[in-house]
Amino acid sequence: MEISTIEELEGVTYEQLAEFLSGNGGFSKCEACGSQDWEITRISGGHILYLYQDVVFLENKTMVYLPVTCGTCMNTRFFNALGIAYSVLAGGQS
Repeated sequence: MEISTIEELEGVTYEQLAEFLSGNGGFSKCEACGSQDWEITRISGGHILYLYQDVVFLENKTMVYLPVTCGTCMNTRFFNALGIAYSVLAGGQS
């Protein structure tokens, strides 16, 4: 199974992402302040914010990141969104 379109990525719900991160250490203590008050960023309409970055030296390749921000100090972690989506859609947690 390969996640190849934005539509497939957007088919993963906020709840699925939160469950995956919670079960895989994504919401562990903040490196900066020690809080565990993590938030998956949502934009207008409740859509999840994903960040796209072109891969250097690989034409037409893009990494997609899921930013998760500490609600206390605003430290931000970036997770491989496609990897998480692949795992969630395949029915796994890791």
